[in-house]
Amino acid sequence: MKTALCIVTALTFAIPPNRTLWAQSTEPQSCAGAATTVTSRSSNVERAQAVRALRDCPATGPMILAREWAAPPTDSIALRLVASVSAELRDARLLAAVRNAALSTSQSRIVRLEAMRTLATYFDPSTFVLFRVRPGIEAPGYVSVAFGGWSSPRGEDGAEPLPATTKAEVLSALRQIRDTSVDPVVAKVAKDIIIGLEVL
Repeated sequence: MKTALCIVTALTFAIPPNRTLWAQSTEPQSCAGAATTVTSRSSNVERAQAVRALRDCPATGPMILAREWAAPPTDSIALRLVASVSAELRDARLLAAVRNAALSTSQSRIVRLEAMRTLATYFDPSTFVLFRVRPGIEAPGYVSVAFGGWSSPRGEDGAEPLPATTKAEVLSALRQIRDTSVDPVVAKVAKDIIIGLEVL
């Protein structure tokens, strides 16, 4: 009986713990409250504070933010905040959610542009993209895209770190958008971001 118990114990310790559950158990207690606030009908101010707090939540943060990308905020300021915080949490779940939003033709232009900007930061954490689209202007010539950089990578790894194929996945998604988007502004931004990333 003792031998059997020893074998079971050894097998138990040989099984690696769930990375996400472990990270969630070590998160600040404020993460659960922030997640609840983001998903509830809280005031804009409370919700914005909660989204910012998700930066410090490697397990809960990507999970909640991924849901936000599936049904993005309609308010442009709230959307930019989601994109900004997402860019600072390098997590495989967020990469998939942001990539899907960028590729989705059912999403609005601004959602797809913010998603592409976030993808650029996943490609290189020390890079950020700025763009300006004049309201009401459809011609792609009126879109400007600029690159900036931090002295060191920004943000933290999430509970499920980005895969080694991240750069290839980002470029593949952007090329697909460039080649297939019927929105000329979205296509031009994708093209310009690709040009910038390929020289990094």
